[in-house]
Amino acid sequence: MFSPYRGKPGEDIGVLDVTVFCAESLEKKDVRGLSDAYCVLVLKSPDGRKSKPQKTKWVEENLNPEWNKEMMFTVESLEQEMHVAVYDHDNLGADDLMGNIYIPLAELENGDIVDWFEMKNHDGDNIIGEDGNSSKVKLGLKYTPFPSKEARNLMKPIYDGGVGELVLKDSIKRAAGNMPKKRVLLQLGADWSSSCKRMFTLLSDDPICSAVCAKFFEYVCMDADHPANVPILHKLGDPQWMGFPVFVILDCEGRYLHTQATGALEVDPAITAEEPDTKKVLRFLNYWKEGGANDEAAEGETS
Repeated sequence: MFSPYRGKPGEDIGVLDVTVFCAESLEKKDVRGLSDAYCVLVLKSPDGRKSKPQKTKWVEENLNPEWNKEMMFTVESLEQEMHVAVYDHDNLGADDLMGNIYIPLAELENGDIVDWFEMKNHDGDNIIGEDGNSSKVKLGLKYTPFPSKEARNLMKPIYDGGVGELVLKDSIKRAAGNMPKKRVLLQLGADWSSSCKRMFTLLSDDPICSAVCAKFFEYVCMDADHPANVPILHKLGDPQWMGFPVFVILDCEGRYLHTQATGALEVDPAITAEEPDTKKVLRFLNYWKEGGANDEAAEGETS
């Protein structure tokens, strides 16, 4: 079974490979008692949008033409359908429509298809060819889904392998120059850690978490495995020993505020490399943001 993910309009989720092999038992359309048949394929969306049409060549004077034409379409949703229209080529006038085939892409959820498809007229009835049999086209269809956005994030690097101190200093400057002032949320980890990638995906792509993070923090990822970053890790108290990822929060002047092991922010802290818990992460962000509950607690301690 494929992922139930449906892309937004204009967002591709996979590729559809189609092979138009041949047809059998077509109707005659020419005075010679034959046809010059070709196929036009279009991928249709439920909202009425259509892909760019792709065509086979036309085969002269043949009621059982062979095309063996391969085509490729990008897929936005498995709710789309493939429309195959068979035409008779005419040198003198408009080409005649011989029949239609509609194939919902949802049928590909059970695997690839290589089969004969009967042609229908506008009323949905089978078209009978000159030999008395139903006109049909042999097609091969193969859907290959793209990796989900989360899977793509798990595959791509998120940590800059270079020295992170300069990047961190720039982030502190941006936090100080923002109105209202932000804090710096430093995520220490490494690209081999799937937990780091999952946390990055949550803070970058989740609508609520990413909005809170962007509004109140300068979010920075630093490679804690890179030797060049050892000095700054020492300054921060070597928090990498708490496991990956680990958060360090600094104020807008670069002063240390807090270190947080992210295991406590996962769905089940008892399970290693578990998914981050959205509600726990949101509580953490709101607590440590400028003017958050941590500031209130600090004021209470000093009053």
